[in-house]
Amino acid sequence: MRSVALLAKSPWRALVVSGVAALVLLTTSCDRQISGDASTGTDTPAAAPKAYVNPCNGVSGTCEVVRKVDVDGDGQADEVAIAYASDSPSPQVAFGPSHVTTLAAINGNVFRLTEDVSGVPYTAPTEIFRGAFAMSRAQGADIALHLAMGQGAPEKFAVISWDGSKLVALPQPPDPNQQGAQRTPGIWYLSSSHGKQQFVKCKQPGEIAFVDLSAATREGIPVPGGGRREENYFVFSGDSWQPNGSTNTADNSFSYSWSPHSNGFDCPALGTPN
Repeated sequence: MRSVALLAKSPWRALVVSGVAALVLLTTSCDRQISGDASTGTDTPAAAPKAYVNPCNGVSGTCEVVRKVDVDGDGQADEVAIAYASDSPSPQVAFGPSHVTTLAAINGNVFRLTEDVSGVPYTAPTEIFRGAFAMSRAQGADIALHLAMGQGAPEKFAVISWDGSKLVALPQPPDPNQQGAQRTPGIWYLSSSHGKQQFVKCKQPGEIAFVDLSAATREGIPVPGGGRREENYFVFSGDSWQPNGSTNTADNSFSYSWSPHSNGFDCPALGTPN
């Protein structure tokens, strides 16, 4: 009551007290606003975007970026390029040794892997590149290449993958119909003549089928039993393909107009064209 009486007797004191209270309130509001600004994280600089790296820089021969796709499995698109170069042929042969290099720009670094090719090669990077597919891993694309034409012999392909630190050429799954045949490691041999077709079918990431398709007729003559379709399934584990069952069924879908170059890998495409 004494305070009330004092204020009643001194109106100017009430005005001073009100002014002080307003100043305290204003100061408190400003403190809160400053605190709010500091909580936005402006004291932590944003990560600088990585500089663009062209995987073809400094590469000899013909080089072209063919796909933007996640190679290392981190969820970010990487740039994939294919380069072709050849040595001068000797007088006795039409083609000198050829070299196909797969390049991938991953997180600002360029990784490369070169395959030496014999036979009649594909020379244009866009013709060598056959697609990016989920073959050996749940995350990350494998790169399929057509290295050389078969011309009556098996077609030569390669599948390039990522092992966690570098590009690697995947081995071909065991072919039960080609036991004992001479095979170069890292080359996939797919037959496509004499009434036989071989191709790879993707089942799910990490599992593929190696398919053998035979014709119901050969050179116009019916084949006893008709056409057949044999599928051998494999899952990739460690550094090799492990058998995972097989089927063998009647099938008359064989077509002599089928192209191993276009149809050697029956898989959903990953990534986007450059």
